[in-house]
Amino acid sequence: MIAFLYGGQGSELPRIGADLAEAQRKPQSDPSASRLLAVAGDLIGLDLETLLRAGGPQAFRTEVLQPAMVATGMALTGHLRAAGIRPAFTAGHSLGELTAWAAAGALPPEDAIRAAAFRGNLMARLAEARPGGMLALDGDAERVPEAISFGREHGELSLAAHNGPGAWTLSGEEAALRAVTRRFPSRRVPVAGAWHSSLMREGVAGFRAYLENLPRRSLSARFACNRTGGFVVADETIPELIAGQLAQPVQWSATLQTLKAAGADRFLILGAGKFLRALVRSALGPEIPVYTTETMGDVERALRELA
Repeated sequence: MIAFLYGGQGSELPRIGADLAEAQRKPQSDPSASRLLAVAGDLIGLDLETLLRAGGPQAFRTEVLQPAMVATGMALTGHLRAAGIRPAFTAGHSLGELTAWAAAGALPPEDAIRAAAFRGNLMARLAEARPGGMLALDGDAERVPEAISFGREHGELSLAAHNGPGAWTLSGEEAALRAVTRRFPSRRVPVAGAWHSSLMREGVAGFRAYLENLPRRSLSARFACNRTGGFVVADETIPELIAGQLAQPVQWSATLQTLKAAGADRFLILGAGKFLRALVRSALGPEIPVYTTETMGDVERALRELA
């Protein structure tokens, strides 16, 4: 059974979105990618296709990258569905959880993109009001509480993600992060704020209210959740789970184990995928089939082998 996976905001730009839009301009093609990128571009006031091709600092701004990631993920989802490839399961890392929710049938692509723009603007404002950052901490589980306790002597700090064996992410104020990097093997994560930490807590209620007001449908695929690492049991709890994730850790390692235990034996990453592919292989083993869609060649291979 196939699991569709979606990445979050990081150091990778989803250029495949622009490539797919160009490919779909051929006669008899469905121009859905261009349409979805245009929806995101209208929300951020930029020509998103051009921006994805050019790259540069502007493309990585939180309020720009988040709707771009979701628009690209939804465009790829539609392209694969049109070819007959449908997921039994969906899951997303951080921001990618919003795309996964929509890909499981709950939201139209346009509403998912608008929700991503709301989320990106919200998080950008919170990061400006309460500056901070994130770092990757290497080591056993026993080291994590020690590092957090030490960092908290210098400022707010908490666990932001458990991504796999020995792969932990901490998030918080700059002074706390600097203290941890001086004492523990770690490296900074290139993001603009303290995602999944208490510094984002003020945004949770507003984002939850936004999501609760969206018209929603029942899920057509099983949707695994970052907050618990398990499958969602009741559809009505999803807005609370996704909104609360802003200030809570991403349980990605547990999410992958849940998918595998439920029968997922092929994993397809829709959008920028180097980071997620490494996490899947680390958590589930190198023999697990993992397909990426970073180029049109990748997309064609996935269509051939998963159809």
